[in-house]
Amino acid sequence: MEGIERITNKILEDAKAEVSRIESETDDFVREQQESARSMRKRVLEDSRKKAEEDAEAMLRRAESLASSERRKRDLAANQKDVRRSIDLAVEKLLNASAEERVERYLSWIESHHISEGEITLSEGDQELAETLLKRLPQGRFTVADSPGKMRGGFIVAHGNIEDNLTYDLIIHNYMPRLTQLAQDRIEAVRGEGESDE
Repeated sequence: MEGIERITNKILEDAKAEVSRIESETDDFVREQQESARSMRKRVLEDSRKKAEEDAEAMLRRAESLASSERRKRDLAANQKDVRRSIDLAVEKLLNASAEERVERYLSWIESHHISEGEITLSEGDQELAETLLKRLPQGRFTVADSPGKMRGGFIVAHGNIEDNLTYDLIIHNYMPRLTQLAQDRIEAVRGEGESDE
């Protein structure tokens, strides 16, 4: 019996050693897996943090770009409004010039356009110039329309099938890019003077 007991004990010892080895390997495996999981979690968290920072920076750049774009649009609209107001003030100055200045201006336009006859349509504000214009133009070659035109200033001359539109509104329309540039340059110069005074 002693032999069976010894075999049984040997088997039990071997089994215990195997169980101990398996437990040790299992503990090592669990530790490795836990370490790997911790390392992976750390890497995922770091990647997530980095991605979140990159996304936040990208969102911030987009917001800054949008704000800058809105600021440029607002500044452009304000500049366009200032330019339009400058042009309107210049037209007002022309409209409020003395009767003699307006007559001289209109006579020079008629001459420079080589208009030798026709019916002149004046704006309502220029109706007072009719008599003086007719006296200064070749007699019997021009007339003034009874009804005023619907323009701010300037005039229209109809002769035959031709109509010369020399109204301020059309002149401004035709020269708007150049007038805009001139007004913009003047506005910037005035702003520059104001800033240098401070």
